[in-house]
Amino acid sequence: MQFTVDRDFVRVGDKSFAVRQINSVEILTTTKMGSSSYRAWWTIAVIFVLMLVFSLAVAPEGAGFSFLFLLLFGILGYRSYKNRHTLHSYRLSLVTSSGENTALTTTDRDLVEQMRGSIEQAIVSRASAA
Repeated sequence: MQFTVDRDFVRVGDKSFAVRQINSVEILTTTKMGSSSYRAWWTIAVIFVLMLVFSLAVAPEGAGFSFLFLLLFGILGYRSYKNRHTLHSYRLSLVTSSGENTALTTTDRDLVEQMRGSIEQAIVSRASAA
């Protein structure tokens, strides 16, 4: 992604914004929970719990396989639950008198902070030059 800031324009990819029209720069953070595959694993484990209960009532000698699969899917569910992580996305928003424009959405917070700093510097240098 190409990003340039000069005295008059901010260019982000194919978008261009006039520095003189930018009133403020905002960073908006969106947080989304990670994978929920553990629910599927635990649902399968519950099915094997039911199979284990019924096999113990009818034929106790066949309950070993149900227990092994219950253990397998329970462990898979636990590992999936422990390994899930939140996903953060950062949106650089430029506020002008005509509205709010999203310049960039990314998961790299440092990049967005650097871009905001560059844009704010351009706004300040343009205001002080006028």
